[in-house]
Amino acid sequence: VYKYENSFDPAGNETRSSSYHWDSIRNDWTGDSKYTAEFNSNNDQTLKCNFEWDTTTNNWIGKSKVETSYFASQKELSRIVYKWNKTNGQWSIGSKTDFSYNEDSLQTVVLSSEFDDSTQQLVNTWKEDMTYNSDGNISSFKSYAWEEEWQIQQSTEYVYDSKGNEILYTNSKWNNATQQMVYNTKQVSEYDENNERTFYANFYWDSASSQWICNNKS
Repeated sequence: VYKYENSFDPAGNETRSSSYHWDSIRNDWTGDSKYTAEFNSNNDQTLKCNFEWDTTTNNWIGKSKVETSYFASQKELSRIVYKWNKTNGQWSIGSKTDFSYNEDSLQTVVLSSEFDDSTQQLVNTWKEDMTYNSDGNISSFKSYAWEEEWQIQQSTEYVYDSKGNEILYTNSKWNNATQQMVYNTKQVSEYDENNERTFYANFYWDSASSQWICNNKS
């Protein structure tokens, strides 16, 4: 026998969902899963919590929690992930992600950090940088890992024709052995006057011959 409970806010967003099964030994309901959420005036989810059933106390305990803030609808400003500390029965921060945008509200930076138990502080782990052309199309994407300083991991460049069709995609990655960025993959496209793609080819970089090798084309 199962039981389900659900609650919604005035906008129709689900704010609580829980399920139970009947425990014939205890002669009572035992929880299976529970979820709670909160939303702002734009219906963006600002809080999400998941719970699990503690068979010792026969009650819900935390499992995961995510707090999200926004500077505009669906534009995240920060996201904090918590984990449940069973020792003190409280939420403990696990990681945080911060987001930055340009004047056109296009995402330009994603900065991730994790909580270090030894220092009791958030430490950098990962970063992504994006730039855009005047039409708002992404022109570059770079990712970095924190190694006492930011070390680039991958870089992707995008080129478009006058109608905004992507005609060149070039990806490079960091080579630990040479301590340099090296080509990785490339995609080339051509379009006709109706914006229909008439040619496509992808390549991989052959480091031995230092040239692009075509994988396939159409």
